[in-house]
Amino acid sequence: MSKMELEKFNLDQEIYIDSNIFTYVILENIEYLKTCTDFLKKVETGKINAVISPLVIDEVCFKIIVERLKYVLDVETNAHVFHNLKKKPELLSKAKPELITFLFIIENYKGLKILPVHSSSTIKLFSRTLNDNMLPRDALHLSVMDFYGIKNIATSDNDFERIKEIKVWKP
Repeated sequence: MSKMELEKFNLDQEIYIDSNIFTYVILENIEYLKTCTDFLKKVETGKINAVISPLVIDEVCFKIIVERLKYVLDVETNAHVFHNLKKKPELLSKAKPELITFLFIIENYKGLKILPVHSSSTIKLFSRTLNDNMLPRDALHLSVMDFYGIKNIATSDNDFERIKEIKVWKP
């Protein structure tokens, strides 16, 4: 593995975008907002060829909902959010603007492609989990990358730095 600075990514190769890159922009994370916004603008215009999987979409939507409802409900834990959602599922509408923003991104960015998760990737996550000491979600991201031959990932997740055969591009 080699660790690189995300703002310097300019390769013709595809790059897998981890969910945190999107959430930093949509939820306006001060520390990473500029770098991730600049990177996603390059994806939007097709200057960078990027890919995601349905798992990324799930993770981003989940994070948007949880973080937005923590703010709206003035609670600190995910458990409080889930408890309130069980009682009032209509609270999901409070995350509508952010979810629509993310939907716009995945539908309209010229350089972004959604890759299906092949069944062999779901099986391979077990070996990635056990051999690389990765949590199952991260192991599935790696398995999708393996299946499609993708060697670059945009992420702030340090766990990917343990994987020798990929380049980690960090904001």
